[in-house]
Amino acid sequence: MPADNVEIRINHLIRDLLQLRGWYDPDKFSLRLAREVQGYLRKGLPVGAAVRAALCDVSTSFFRANPGAKRALARELESRLRAVGIREVGTLEAILAFKAYAERQLVENLKKNESEEEARALLQTYLDGQGRTYREVGAGGGRSDILLLDEMTRDLVEVKIWRGRAYHEDGLVELCRYAAAEGLRRGFYVVFEFFRTDPVTPSRDTRSLEGCAVEVVFVHIPLVPPSKVGSARRKRV
Repeated sequence: MPADNVEIRINHLIRDLLQLRGWYDPDKFSLRLAREVQGYLRKGLPVGAAVRAALCDVSTSFFRANPGAKRALARELESRLRAVGIREVGTLEAILAFKAYAERQLVENLKKNESEEEARALLQTYLDGQGRTYREVGAGGGRSDILLLDEMTRDLVEVKIWRGRAYHEDGLVELCRYAAAEGLRRGFYVVFEFFRTDPVTPSRDTRSLEGCAVEVVFVHIPLVPPSKVGSARRKRV
């Protein structure tokens, strides 16, 4: 569903609730609140957290004087949003948003230290900034994977550096085994490829292994500035 249609639906739900309770605010409160709720949902916050955060950002003198009414609105709005199928951005969408952000803004940070620990830390920081809750789960060899938690689901995310096909496939097997240990039937595999001229991996892939469905997202980090790629290609030839 297009984002603007979701915002309109949220606006209508809020306006109907306000009118039903006799709380309607002529200052376009419902539209402003709908925009804030939709903004937090796009960032990956669970529905309840998005509603509460939006109500903190967009308030009125009535709700400031009547916190009970504010809490009641938050509960009812969350219930109605879920009832009509409006929910938070999923894990895949959040990871794809991180991919876009990393490829634009984190290239220099990642180039300084081409390590899985650094890549994982940056992903965790990004998710934490979105209000996503996670815990680390042991993955053997002193490493950790990320287990994302929200009000409805649990998702396991493994982070790797691209070190060739064999290493990549080993990581898939590990992820599926960890997912099975957590009682999960799907996982997310975030792979950082550092390249000089052109990446050898696609942007995304979908795999199925040992009964586990895996969404693979490749984050492409150039080691050569765009202005020097042509020269690097000629040298390679």
